[in-house]
Amino acid sequence: MLAVAGLSKKRLAQIAVLGVVVFLGYLKMKPYSAARFFSFLHPNKDLLGSGYQLLQSKIGLGAGGLTGLGLGNSREKFGLLPNPHTDFIFTSLVKNWGSLVVSS
Repeated sequence: MLAVAGLSKKRLAQIAVLGVVVFLGYLKMKPYSAARFFSFLHPNKDLLGSGYQLLQSKIGLGAGGLTGLGLGNSREKFGLLPNPHTDFIFTSLVKNWGSLVVSS
């Protein structure tokens, strides 16, 4: 949007460099966030560590199937999917309501 608005290429490059520096600084300060970010890039590398949540999300999508397990019948409340209310809302919906209802 900044480029369309007419911002100079020099200023766009400065903003991009600043964004990369801030992002790398954040990853250095928050090792857990860095592990989750790189887990996104290579999800099957550490399935019991940083890739655990994505693995459980895939299992949840498969368990919900086409029709779902019904409202309140998902196993996420037993801690199988960490933070289902924030990170994987789509998985929670499919598990309860099914992929036919959610994707319609």
